[in-house]
Amino acid sequence: MVSRVILHPSVSHFVRFMSTILGRDKLMRLLQYYSRLRIWQLVELNDAAIPKQQWTRFMRQLVLARKLLRVGRGVEYIQTATEAITKDTMTSDDDSFLHHISVLRQVLLAAYLAFDNATILDIQAARFWLGTVLCGLTTQIYCLHQLTQWVKTCKCADDKRHMSCKRIASKLQLISGLCDLGISSSAAGLTHLDDMAIGFCDIVSSLIGVYGQLKVTSQV
Repeated sequence: MVSRVILHPSVSHFVRFMSTILGRDKLMRLLQYYSRLRIWQLVELNDAAIPKQQWTRFMRQLVLARKLLRVGRGVEYIQTATEAITKDTMTSDDDSFLHHISVLRQVLLAAYLAFDNATILDIQAARFWLGTVLCGLTTQIYCLHQLTQWVKTCKCADDKRHMSCKRIASKLQLISGLCDLGISSSAAGLTHLDDMAIGFCDIVSSLIGVYGQLKVTSQV
């Protein structure tokens, strides 16, 4: 009985998910932002049954753990951007617009991680994060438009079904990007969202991130 539970496909899938750095980061992000929303709720309800200090301590530990997981990732993004820039030729399937947006996003991500590790530069880090979010939104809007056009002209039922699935995935990423836009713009000091709105955006974006990574690891 125990072996059946341990070797169940769902458990194996969860192990694959947790074995990836991205999977652990997505799950910790969800827990981090849930903690933030819970702290806001305790403050608003003035609930003394559960001290908010416990949730605050838990959230800070998650923030630190995520920072440690991201150590060295900036070099990876710089390498990816450099390889893309120095690429001599592009195939016919490559899109020059998406290529340049991707390079810019990789550079901004590297800058964000560099500033994020220096806690005294949180505002600057948030601005670089905002830049990566805008690049991601631009990519998703562009891809969604392209997919919509392809679905209209596609005559093969299987291809049309495949494109429709890709459109759904693109729409989810667009929703996640819009949530991140609100969070990052507020963190950068450009907008002023209350903690409830930020918490809601946090949870939605994190859930989509976890779902996306679960989809990736399910195909391994």
